Amino acid sequence: MQGAEENQTRRLRGPGENPIIGGPKGTMRKDPPLPTDAAARPAEWEELAARYEEASRRTPIDLVPASWILESPGLRRLRSPGIRRVKRAFDIAGSSIALVATLPLTLLIAILVKLTSRGPLFFMQERVGKGRASYKMWKFRTMVVGAEAEGPQWAEENDLRATRFGRLLRRTRLDELPQFLNVLGGSMSIVGPRPEREHFVLRLAEEIPHYALRFEAKPGITGWAQIHFPYTASVQDTREKLKYDLYYMRRFTIGLDLKIVLRTARVMLFGLGR
Repeated sequence: MQGAEENQTRRLRGPGENPIIGGPKGTMRKDPPLPTDAAARPAEWEELAARYEEASRRTPIDLVPASWILESPGLRRLRSPGIRRVKRAFDIAGSSIALVATLPLTLLIAILVKLTSRGPLFFMQERVGKGRASYKMWKFRTMVVGAEAEGPQWAEENDLRATRFGRLLRRTRLDELPQFLNVLGGSMSIVGPRPEREHFVLRLAEEIPHYALRFEAKPGITGWAQIHFPYTASVQDTREKLKYDLYYMRRFTIGLDLKIVLRTARVMLFGLGR
């Protein structure tokens, strides 16, 4: 039994590196098996990392240098003026259509937020965006007033601080509809890594390899990490989620953005998947 368990949690290490494969049982998908003698063949790490990405749809952040991510085709596309214009046009068109199409729903949500709990309609919070620039992010309020009276806290999937109606909004992601205003204003994109607060960014950048690379892209309402991973409630959760974010950035295409948007729509409309 012990041998089987050890085999199930087998991990790959590079010289002086932490394990990159595996995690708390039941919290994340299984990693693809990699040769256990890879550490003895550093020249093959790039090939192994590419195989890992292909199989798991994540970037092995402990195995690769920052240059392997920064010089990837996806990030080159994200820096391309032409592609940036196309993505911006997609954001403007998509957010404009979304704001108009969801206006009746937005008004209904606004009424229900006010009827079901005390406090403001919107929740505005400072987040860190592309290039570490700060901006105010809009959401419908889903938590009780004073939810962070004791300081910033990570939100959990079934957060006890959420109101009854707020839990429904969070589960369907409808609380994020006002963020289309952030997209129109240019501080966010429809698809990208989720924005984080400066309070957490400072700590995460110290503890997680390549965390600062996520600021090479605009933060998004939805993203590759959001459709594959639940709410992050710890440094370890954020570490796993970053693997998805960097995979998206390394493999970015407009087609991948469309795929993510369709997967997100399925969650919002039917409550299926993440």
